Amino acid sequence: MPAAAWTMGQTPAPQAPARRASKPADGRKPVGIQIGARSFVDEGVEKCLDALQDKGAVNWLLPTVFTYGRGLAGRQVPGRPLPDHGGQEYDEIHGGSFTRVHPEFYAGSAINPKDIRAPELGDFDILSDVTPKARARGMRGSLLFEEVYNPRLLPNFERIAEVDVYGRSGRTPV
Repeated sequence: MPAAAWTMGQTPAPQAPARRASKPADGRKPVGIQIGARSFVDEGVEKCLDALQDKGAVNWLLPTVFTYGRGLAGRQVPGRPLPDHGGQEYDEIHGGSFTRVHPEFYAGSAINPKDIRAPELGDFDILSDVTPKARARGMRGSLLFEEVYNPRLLPNFERIAEVDVYGRSGRTPV
C-alpha cells in the first residue's frame, strides 16, 4: 500500500479482492440466454428451466426485468410464426417492470411506481418466482434492463425525457 494512503496510527483501508469472471456452480463456461417473463408464465418455471438445461445446456439466465419493447417481453411480433412451445397466440404488450416495484425508491421522483409495473402477467415476478429455482439448479444470472420506453404509457415522462438542443423532448430519459 502506498505510504500516502494512510499515516502512522491509522488502520489501512481493507483492499477489495481482485474481481474475477464468475462461472456457474459446476465450473463450466457460461452458456446464457436472454429470456422474458412470458416464457416462464406460458410453460411454468420448472418446465421452462428443464427445457433450457436439457435442450440448450443453459447455465446462465439473462431475464428481462424491464422493457417496453416487444422483442424481449412478448411471444412474437404479430404476423410472424409463433414458437413451437408455450401459448400459441399473439399477446398484447404494455411492458414496464416484470419484477416487484419498490415505491420507497421513487420518493420525490416524477415517476409513480404504480405506472411502471408491467400489467400483462399479473403478479408474476421474474426475480422472486424464478431466481430460487434457477439457483437450486446451479444456474447463475445477470439482469437485463432494456432501455426502451413508451412515453404514451408513462405519465410524467416529459419530466424525465432528454431534451435536444432545440428544446424538443426525446423518447429516452435523461
